[in-house]
Amino acid sequence: MADQIVFLLHGMGTQSEGWHKSWVKVLEDAYKRYPRMQDRPFDTRFEFVPITYDTIFRQTVEDWQSNAKALSAAGITGIGRKLTGWLEDAGELKGNFAWTHAADVLLWKLFDLVHERVCVVAADEIKKKLLAAGPGSNWSIIGHSLGTSVLHDTIARLWAGDSIFARDHRARLIAMVANVSRVLEQKKDLPQGVVGDVLRSPVRPGVACNFFLNLEHPLDPFVWPRRFHPVSWPDQPTLAANPPRYIHSADEDIRGRSYALDHIHSEEVHSFEHYLVSPKAHIPLFRMLLAEDGFIPPDDELRNRDRFLRFGELGDEAAIRIKVALEGIGASENMEWEDIGMLWKKLSKISRKRP
Repeated sequence: MADQIVFLLHGMGTQSEGWHKSWVKVLEDAYKRYPRMQDRPFDTRFEFVPITYDTIFRQTVEDWQSNAKALSAAGITGIGRKLTGWLEDAGELKGNFAWTHAADVLLWKLFDLVHERVCVVAADEIKKKLLAAGPGSNWSIIGHSLGTSVLHDTIARLWAGDSIFARDHRARLIAMVANVSRVLEQKKDLPQGVVGDVLRSPVRPGVACNFFLNLEHPLDPFVWPRRFHPVSWPDQPTLAANPPRYIHSADEDIRGRSYALDHIHSEEVHSFEHYLVSPKAHIPLFRMLLAEDGFIPPDDELRNRDRFLRFGELGDEAAIRIKVALEGIGASENMEWEDIGMLWKKLSKISRKRP
């Protein structure tokens, strides 16, 4: 049995079976770079548990498609036909951006029944696994993209709706990769006791977790709309701990260490794998998962940072071209959740243009 359970929550889009394996691989490859962690095999330290919820979105749009086709077959015309016709391809997922990415955000943000069902499914999986593991089990949770919002809202509901469970099962680490929890937050019509405001909720270090890591890449367009960057709740004791109990990759920590991400290995800057390949991302992640700075001492950190190729195998010219294209997307902090679909389309066009 592994020392720690690590739940994983995916982002937008259709997830194939075993979607989490590429996440685990990039983490295991990184783990092997640090000699002092090699006294224990990777799979004896961590048990990764994927939480898959995209099937809820897929089933919803497939139901929409069936209903729209039934209305069409019944001879609905005029304005009614216009209102239902656009739904008829909702279940056609292959190559259909609108129903594999943008619709996930729309369903999550606007449809309360879908939102609550996703939270219930995620919460049940977490509780079932932890109760089976027994009292005192160590656990952490990592969300990516849309999964950061699912993570926040699920933990906020667990904390509000089952305070005994929450108090006895505080997470070691909550890690947000490409955090969109603030732009997708809900502040009204919530279950009793649930705080939807991500800057005021218990999902923070010292309450729902011991450590909180927020990773953002400045060229990732999705981290900019209503950017998550709290300045109030990372108090001095939280920042002064060793390792710090809160790290935002855009900031230096109290010891002057910078985790600002600046690498470009492909146009897929939003992907989990692109984030975590960098030592600036996986070093604080491992330190917090293991609750110990010493597993990756300063000399190992410096060595791995120096060896890490900022542009990977791209070369300077290709990387600069990608950087200019990503900056041209025009993401900004004054954007709202409605802009996410547009940002995704622009990012997809950049990927398709590459020779």
